[in-house]
Amino acid sequence: MVVASYTFYTRRIYFSLSVSLWLVAWAAMSPAQTTDHQADHLLRVEGDHNYHPYNFLDEQGSPAGFTVELIWAISEVMGLNIEIQLGPWDEVHQNLQENRLDIVLGMYSSPERDLYADFSSPLMIATHAIFVRENSPIRSLRDLRGKEILIQTGDIMHDFVAEKGLTDRIMPQDEHITALRLLAAGHHDAALLGKLPGLYWARKYQLANIKTVGGPIEARKFCFAVSEGDDVLLALLNEGLSILKATGRYEQIHNRWFGVYEENTLASDILREAVWFLLPVMLLLVAAFAWNWSLQRTVAKQTEELSRELGERRRIEHALRDSEEMARAILNAASESIFLLDREGVVLDINEAAVQRLGVADTFVGKNLLDFFPPELAAARKAKVEAVLHTGKPVRFEDERDGFVFQVTACPVCDESGDVTRVAIYAKDVTEQKRAQAVRSRLEAQVLHAQKMESLGVLAGGVAHDFNNLLMGILGNVDLALADLSTDQSVRESLQEIQTAANRAADLCRQMLAYSGKGRFVIQSLDLSQLVGEMTQLLGVSISKNVSLEYDCDANLPPVEGDATQIRQVIMNLITNASDAIGEGTGVIRVGTGVKMCEQEYLRTITLGEDLPVGEYAYIEVSDNGCGMDNKTCKRIFEPFFSTKFTGRGLGLAAVLGIVRGHQGALHVNSELDRGTVFQVLFPVSEQTDEVFQAGQKTPLPPSGCGTILVVDDEDAVRALAAHMLEKLGYEVLTAADGHQGIRIFKERHSDIDAVVLDLTMPHFNGEETFYAMREIDPQVRVVLSSRYNEAEILAELVPAGRVNFIQKPFQLTLLGEKLRQVLA
Repeated sequence: MVVASYTFYTRRIYFSLSVSLWLVAWAAMSPAQTTDHQADHLLRVEGDHNYHPYNFLDEQGSPAGFTVELIWAISEVMGLNIEIQLGPWDEVHQNLQENRLDIVLGMYSSPERDLYADFSSPLMIATHAIFVRENSPIRSLRDLRGKEILIQTGDIMHDFVAEKGLTDRIMPQDEHITALRLLAAGHHDAALLGKLPGLYWARKYQLANIKTVGGPIEARKFCFAVSEGDDVLLALLNEGLSILKATGRYEQIHNRWFGVYEENTLASDILREAVWFLLPVMLLLVAAFAWNWSLQRTVAKQTEELSRELGERRRIEHALRDSEEMARAILNAASESIFLLDREGVVLDINEAAVQRLGVADTFVGKNLLDFFPPELAAARKAKVEAVLHTGKPVRFEDERDGFVFQVTACPVCDESGDVTRVAIYAKDVTEQKRAQAVRSRLEAQVLHAQKMESLGVLAGGVAHDFNNLLMGILGNVDLALADLSTDQSVRESLQEIQTAANRAADLCRQMLAYSGKGRFVIQSLDLSQLVGEMTQLLGVSISKNVSLEYDCDANLPPVEGDATQIRQVIMNLITNASDAIGEGTGVIRVGTGVKMCEQEYLRTITLGEDLPVGEYAYIEVSDNGCGMDNKTCKRIFEPFFSTKFTGRGLGLAAVLGIVRGHQGALHVNSELDRGTVFQVLFPVSEQTDEVFQAGQKTPLPPSGCGTILVVDDEDAVRALAAHMLEKLGYEVLTAADGHQGIRIFKERHSDIDAVVLDLTMPHFNGEETFYAMREIDPQVRVVLSSRYNEAEILAELVPAGRVNFIQKPFQLTLLGEKLRQVLA
């Protein structure tokens, strides 16, 4: 025990002064009156009888210590009626759990104890220490694994050892001194005790072979404790403690017990003993002085160590508070939802982002996070958490639920021993990123497809452009030869074979132009159901004998704007493909027409529909019950010359794609292996009310003409052939090699020129510019425009400006004569 070094009288004066100051302070701080409940109700206060310097029984058997003096001061300022009893800690702990007391003088708070007790504001931050013998190899907590550890019965260290899993060889003792004596006597390996009480008893009973190692451990809040739910009493204790701190009285009490440990001198005791045993003691005086000097050194050393411990404790208290505040600020600043779980998956804490997203914190804190998952997901998430606990390494995965996607990272949280005690869950909402990525991928695929189709279209158009020049010369000269030929039948048959082959080549050119989207010839208002009806006989002979055709056409179909010849080619290609898909077996091909309202969402999912407007579309649908296609094949069917049957089939569906593109239409394909295929071709409904085109009308052969025709074309062979044809028809011909020369000739002789055959695709000064220049010279100029491509839009603009017609290359003698007759009529 620490004994004051002051003289007896000094101690008496100090005691009298202290009592006077306490009376004055009590008079100043006591409330004017207290409630009857506080004054009349006797509060039972208990504490450990041997926990020096916090609470203990002094030599007279009276309660003493820091917490005892503090509770008396609180009872004075708050008007509480208390009774203090100190006893074995295990009994005090049991009485608290069974609600047989009101206040525990001092108790360490922990999550486990929160279940049956409420704690006041911290009285201080206290630490524990590892006590070992001088020759012990133990240096830290890590060395305690598997060792026999002494602790006080019911002390917080019992929970600490179990939580850390240090050992199952725990040796509980009722008092600190009992544990220290056993340790000093060579029993067991170490003791985990409160540092200040342990040092006090080691010094008091001169257990010189006992020391502390590893520094302070488990800095915990040391508080008053009340029974669970006694909020009124807890509020009174906290208010009283706040008053004592505000008035400085708490600091006085604290410094009295923890400020300075004075030297201990036994001079007065020696003198008192000397009165009775003067002579015998004289012989021992030298030894007593030597012993006293040694004891003083020991006391000074222990006092210095306690002072350092108190300073370290205060530093740890401030650092812990700052660390907690900083950790909380960082936690709440994070945009991710963060959860802190214990080893069982119970939520210990969540941040503000998680609260804002999921609701109030109380909904989750204290409950198992896995309980909020559906059963089918809970097992998988539990496995992730267990993997973190077992390996000590982070685990990353994606969690997709209720339309949201989260990137989740589960990280281990280790204690000072390196053991994983907690798991931190970081959940980042990446739903919008995933959606944007999916949209971007879809758009990239569409752009790549469009670029691919555009490149192939340019290639097809360029090939058709050059090939048409050759066909123009072949067909034109064959026509002229046939017209001039006499009765030589063998030569006529050869020329007709040449003409047939050239016409087939021209058909291939038209397919290539159709694929490039520039193949429409004459745009008219069409009834798709009528168009299909006119083709029934042709379709019937174009398919296999074992395949039957069924029709389901809408009789009241609205008209569409298109070229009848090209749409017939679309139908024929689809029917031929359907027949090939059925093969040698029997099957059915169904052809139908109808009209449907197409929304933007639907148009985005079909071929060529991305940029089409919302509205009504008339459609032709061809379905079969043939072999069908897989997804890989479906993606390639519109490539030129692609076929699953055999090579050499032509452009096929590639031409269909170009024709539909040129008509501002769309395609929808649905196919399954062994279940058949459905092709649906959609055309925008026409807003025109013109008379619907009646297909199949025959045009009479043109009569011989008269007059002067100006031919303007940059191709020498085409220009010469056209002049020859016109001369054959009876016209006088003028020729020009480009637009500038054509304008000059027209300006000089426009009064003599009856019509102009004008190429639209000339370099430098094209046909449209040449036309407008000629119109300025003569507003009534008559023109037959010629081109290898679709110029229907240009023709529509030029028709109101004068008498204009159109002929597509390669053209033949009869068609050229008919176009001129129409312009000159």
